[in-house]
Amino acid sequence: MKETELEQMLPGEIERRSFEIIQEELEAMGKTLDKEQELVIKRTIHTTADFSYADNLVFSPCAVEKAWRP
Repeated sequence: MKETELEQMLPGEIERRSFEIIQEELEAMGKTLDKEQELVIKRTIHTTADFSYADNLVFSPCAVEKAWRP
């Protein structure tokens, strides 16, 4: 039986690496995300593990900008 060596990582490191992997996969798929919507799309992919959101998520005009307003 092969032993598996586990690497201990803090949650923030896991999240950072997950987003790096998402970016790498999007690039491999030839996807370029709108800068305003990029974080929302990547967060959705991270949460769902569903890369189809890179093509299927639809935003109203200025939706992300409006979401940040107090």
